[in-house]
Amino acid sequence: MIKTSDVLTTLGHQNVNDAQLGHLLMAQDLICERDLFETLAAQQKLPFLETRTSIADQSLQDGLAPHQCLQLQCVPWHRDAYGTTLASSTPERFDEAIKLMPAHLHPIHRAIASPSDINELIQSKGEALLVARAETLVPEALSCRQLPAQLKTLLVALCLFAIIAFSLRWVSLAGLYRAFFGFAVAMVFTGMLIKTAAVLIQVFSLKPERQKRSPLPQKLPKLTILIPLHDESEILDTLLQRIGLLNYPKALLDVILVIEASDKATRTHLNDAILSNWMRTLIVPPGNITTKPRAMNYALPFCKGDIVGIYDAEDAPHPEQLNEVAARFAAEPNKTACLQGVLGF
Repeated sequence: MIKTSDVLTTLGHQNVNDAQLGHLLMAQDLICERDLFETLAAQQKLPFLETRTSIADQSLQDGLAPHQCLQLQCVPWHRDAYGTTLASSTPERFDEAIKLMPAHLHPIHRAIASPSDINELIQSKGEALLVARAETLVPEALSCRQLPAQLKTLLVALCLFAIIAFSLRWVSLAGLYRAFFGFAVAMVFTGMLIKTAAVLIQVFSLKPERQKRSPLPQKLPKLTILIPLHDESEILDTLLQRIGLLNYPKALLDVILVIEASDKATRTHLNDAILSNWMRTLIVPPGNITTKPRAMNYALPFCKGDIVGIYDAEDAPHPEQLNEVAARFAAEPNKTACLQGVLGF
């Protein structure tokens, strides 16, 4: 049971936060996810489905794009003589979800399920497709996917050239050593020049006046923060403390800790950590490559926010930084797609 005073306080928060009452209550630990969506199902007069009590037929997802199901938060659960039951955690988007279902699944009957169960079912069935999409999301012309193969080809060509050059006495070992030594010295001096120039610019350039913060929008947007982690178990506790200091409505905050499946140390540490209900983990399955961009591409369909931000594990964001982000996006024209914050904020 929730106290009337807690509900009234939460309703007051809803006046300034673009969040549903249930999510506000959950952010304050006044209700758990299961109870919230079971109550939502009762309000909508729809069945409430859970993976622990109802077995989902995952073959019904064949032919569906898992990233679209994740974005719409829907999954076909089971089928009988009367049609297919479609479970969703966002009943306001049922019409969009029904249009996504292929003709052989119709007629569609509606049901409610929690986001955790829906994500688990889609991820377990569509893992291969999600991984392939993450690795090929960037167009080939803009990607570095072919770079390893190109480097191997170049290395083989250089080795063959070196063998031929030594065989025909085009170059001596002493000449090769002098060439590498000269290149190394040139690189060191180039680095020193760049650092010296940076120091001089920092010392003599005029400091820009700090811009006044734009006013916060009347309704704050929901923000998703992706934090890719890899072998970060030693600083994980510090990271969680820093993220907890962010002064942004927790009902509008969706923090995803993105972890590689092979990173057993971080996963083990997280198993012992107590995460707030606005913070969750996402395990990235193994694939052809293991890179931070691939991990974040994999996480994108799981994001719930109107704005998606990225922090590194070592970052210590200012508590007001997300308010600054929301204000700046609200003040910028609609064509603005990205904001870059200075590391020192």
